[in-house]
Amino acid sequence: MCCRLSDGAKPPMPSGLSRNPAGMETPSPTRTSPLSSPAIKENLIPPELSVREINLIYALEADVLNMALFGMTAKDWRDKNPGRKGNIRDDADVSQLVCLSNLENLNALFIRENAPQAERLRKLNLIAIQQMRLLTNDTGIKRLEAGDK
Repeated sequence: MCCRLSDGAKPPMPSGLSRNPAGMETPSPTRTSPLSSPAIKENLIPPELSVREINLIYALEADVLNMALFGMTAKDWRDKNPGRKGNIRDDADVSQLVCLSNLENLNALFIRENAPQAERLRKLNLIAIQQMRLLTNDTGIKRLEAGDK
């Protein structure tokens, strides 16, 4: 939650976050995958948008990945977890983070191929299901999650 400074100004956002039009914290372009940011900028953002509108596009793309992997948007997660700090990705386990990284790279590729968002979401969801099945059965990942070497 955001609090006000004595002069009424909002405190600076943590690195990698920005405020969307509703004042909620959302991933900024610097927090997205280094590979997906250029793809989003070059293929999805028209040249005459405001910073606010650009941040909304990045937040919507982050939610495509959230829906594909977690089955919910960042807002859905916040609504279901009102007492928790952070965001849906902060709550992810090692397998989910590995899968998310893969999905970010694939989404960048699909964006460059001009695939419509609905098609990208469908493909990414099928890939997420397949990868999570593999990753959750991987003994190396299980050791990482347990903190073993």
